[in-house]
Amino acid sequence: MIELNGVVKRYKNLHLRFKSMRFDAGITVLHGHNGSGKSTLLSIIAGLTNFEGDLKVKGRVGLLSEARALPGLVKVDDYLQTLALIETPPVALDTLYEHFCLSEHKHRLIAQLSNGMKQRVHLMSVFMMDCDIYVLDEPLNALDQNNISRLMLFIEQMNKTVIITTHQPLLIGKVKRLVCQ
Repeated sequence: MIELNGVVKRYKNLHLRFKSMRFDAGITVLHGHNGSGKSTLLSIIAGLTNFEGDLKVKGRVGLLSEARALPGLVKVDDYLQTLALIETPPVALDTLYEHFCLSEHKHRLIAQLSNGMKQRVHLMSVFMMDCDIYVLDEPLNALDQNNISRLMLFIEQMNKTVIITTHQPLLIGKVKRLVCQ
């Protein structure tokens, strides 16, 4: 659960204001134009940026940033197995590989993957964490319609609080809550 009251983020001459908002279990999509504050709101929720106002976050937050910083010269499985070492309890990577259709690619170098496959590895790195809340900044980037559908099904089955930012109207009508900025 997330509650915001009177949250303001100040940049030089710009003030982003987020009035009273509450996010509970389910999928919420933040849809808006560039510069409307979607990514800033996710950064505030994840504790990565300072702000004024009140924020209550109950639970562990997993953040998928829009910027993918994957080590290209590392095999997919080596990368994810290394990340899995810091998760307790251990992660069932095989289930994630199957769901994200990457089982047959786990021994390839990340640099050899298509952009869509890299995005799925990026998504796996977040969903490996056992979080109560997931904030996903542009998770649909580089995904085809089939993988978008698989991702949304996966998220729906988690029964967690999930906030997604997107410019793509594909999700509208398929989510619990839509916030347009």
